Amino acid sequence: MFAQAPQLKKQRSLQELRLLIRRCEIISEKVVGQKPTSLRLKPMKSQWGSCNSKGVIAINTKLMYLPERLVAYVVHHEVVHLKIHNHGVNFKQLVEQLFPDRLMLDRQLRLVAPILKQK
Repeated sequence: MFAQAPQLKKQRSLQELRLLIRRCEIISEKVVGQKPTSLRLKPMKSQWGSCNSKGVIAINTKLMYLPERLVAYVVHHEVVHLKIHNHGVNFKQLVEQLFPDRLMLDRQLRLVAPILKQK
């Protein structure tokens, strides 16, 4: 797709990212009806976020380079995993309650995915 990873400009500081993630998390919790046991920010090389079976959500610090809507989408995606631990039909329907354009957002995340490998 890209000869090299796209160069993106930082949209926000780490502190601003934390605040944005918290706001998005609160909105998603209302839709999903569940809260994570903890939410961590950390650099990751292969994914934008994760949710484990203990309810711990990890969000990639590289989201500071992406628009607010994509950050909100990633956070919501992971919060939905607290309730549904797969990507089946029920998962997609719950994600689409806040993000009916999830397929377009998934494509956008795939397009910028090469920055995951950057230091």
